[in-house]
Amino acid sequence: MKTISDSLKENNLNSPYLNYASNTFSQFGDDGIINQLLKELNIDTGVVVEFGAWDGLYCSNSYNLWRNKGFNAVLIEANPQKANELIELTSKVSNVESSQGIISSNPNANNSLDSILSLSKFNISNDNLALISIDVDGDDYGIFSSIIKYRPAIFMVETAGGWPWDTEYIGDGASLKSLTNLAITKDYTLVCCNGNAYFIRNDKLNLLQHYDSKLTIQDYHMKDNFVNGILTNLDPNGDVLDYMYWQHQDYLNHIQSEKDKLLSL
Repeated sequence: MKTISDSLKENNLNSPYLNYASNTFSQFGDDGIINQLLKELNIDTGVVVEFGAWDGLYCSNSYNLWRNKGFNAVLIEANPQKANELIELTSKVSNVESSQGIISSNPNANNSLDSILSLSKFNISNDNLALISIDVDGDDYGIFSSIIKYRPAIFMVETAGGWPWDTEYIGDGASLKSLTNLAITKDYTLVCCNGNAYFIRNDKLNLLQHYDSKLTIQDYHMKDNFVNGILTNLDPNGDVLDYMYWQHQDYLNHIQSEKDKLLSL
């Protein structure tokens, strides 16, 4: 069976961390990428933050970390129905804080991410904050810009699809170039993109074994057909299936089984 590494070679793509892409719960290979980055950063404990978190499991970038790897998590979802499900599913999980809400891009607002994290029971600091995943299908750029107090080891920010690597766009989402330019001003460096841009805090960059400073934003940029035809088809082993894994019944059954386990706690 074809692997993600085979597909990268076939498409002449040079993006080292995509070699580790796989989906257990995630949609675009994020589970494998995150695991590898955390491994190289020597991070095996701490806090992860995800919004929108949906129900906490479906296409989640953080479920594997807080459920199976011992991380604490702050999960926020704007959709009231899905947030209610998220809160119910995590109500008996002591290492998760779940809530319904919309994150503001105004850093001084009560619902800015800085304000919300400052109230967490996990006593969040830049020393224990491993990952922030931003996926709001809207003002991702503004929210990324507004996070000032907290500086995770890894920022993940969803990019707006369809934009060439050299194009700046800020609107309903933001292009990879616009997000990367913003990250640079925050002292973060782009190390991978799979539809989500991965930025590493600069003081951690020297820990990464597969980071190549010679690679450019053009090397990291992913065309939509690769994201939606390869990365969405990856299974937990990093093998490329002939269907979207996150839509297949095997995946849906796995998600339901995990939900049942949470509800039975």
